[in-house]
Amino acid sequence: MQPILIATAPLDAADIGTYVENAGYGTTQDDSHGRFFVTELFDGFEDGLFIVVNGQEQRGVCFGDSGGPTLAVTATGEVRVFGTLSWGDGDCTQRDRYMRLDVERAFIEQLTGPTDPGGPIACTEEVNAAGACDPNAHLATRCEGGTVVRDMCNGDEACSTASGT
Repeated sequence: MQPILIATAPLDAADIGTYVENAGYGTTQDDSHGRFFVTELFDGFEDGLFIVVNGQEQRGVCFGDSGGPTLAVTATGEVRVFGTLSWGDGDCTQRDRYMRLDVERAFIEQLTGPTDPGGPIACTEEVNAAGACDPNAHLATRCEGGTVVRDMCNGDEACSTASGT
């Protein structure tokens, strides 16, 4: 299994209002066990160190998810890790704080080596214009103009296998 790379460019103010995908193994409403994903609104920054996401009183990460990633699609269509869960609200549906990896990138790369800056990904037989989706990760992937394009579905949306988005 290939690890997901950390972002080489940070989220910025222009990204506020978009959605990110968070993963974890923590507490769930129905006491299910395993790795789960939740899409939350990127709400802003706090203290220059944290990415704030908002479950809008409907969803969120919970107890036991600490250290899990927040993922977003970059301008080049790659899914990257932008932060790790530091702390959240006790209701598991409000605002959660993720430590910004761009702030700690130099430290991380002392341990891992340089992060591949990435770039456009060429289309393949597996990724074509019809596209495909991963409804669990709310991620649609398709080929457009010879390169792979990925879109994160918003909020409660899940991509459709019929249309690829």
